[in-house]
Amino acid sequence: MSTQTRVFFVDDDRVVRTCLRHFLKKFEDFELVGEAEDGNAAVESILDLSPAVALVDIGLPRINGIEVTRRVKAELPCCKVLMLTSSDDARDIFASLDAGADGYVLKGDLAANLEVAIRSVRVGSVWLDPGIARIVLDASNQRQAQGNISQSGMLSTDEAELLGSIAGSSCQDGVCLVDPAFLRRLKRLSQSDAKRS
Repeated sequence: MSTQTRVFFVDDDRVVRTCLRHFLKKFEDFELVGEAEDGNAAVESILDLSPAVALVDIGLPRINGIEVTRRVKAELPCCKVLMLTSSDDARDIFASLDAGADGYVLKGDLAANLEVAIRSVRVGSVWLDPGIARIVLDASNQRQAQGNISQSGMLSTDEAELLGSIAGSSCQDGVCLVDPAFLRRLKRLSQSDAKRS
């Protein structure tokens, strides 16, 4: 028998919350431990309940999902935060990574990607929606071409190829196991991007 993965989610849309509840019930090894509809309630509940994975929307009332992520990771670093959003804006992606997000899933691809994304971040991998990986790769390439990032912030050839593979969906089921050092480089890229904004 497998260990249950404790999951919490926050979204301000009642319909999305209902769909997430039904979706998570399909998996015996996912235990829904709580939900919230605004950022303040989410931070309080996540810190109280200590879920293994928190699904966090970006556009939340009171405080946004990026700030929720930052606060949760500061107080409960073992909680894996998976951004669950409709935003494919590069600023939101990089701000989420900078805040400590462990993955990024677009709401339009939930049925196909959410289960795999939860399982991936739970075991310490990074999960990026293939479309998001393309945006990250394009932004990285643009900054490298413009000389806007330091050598230490650049992606290696292998890392760029991995992002390209994710973006091209050539990884099995959109999943690639990503080295934590690679995530740290992505976060440095996001910090570089935030300083330019």
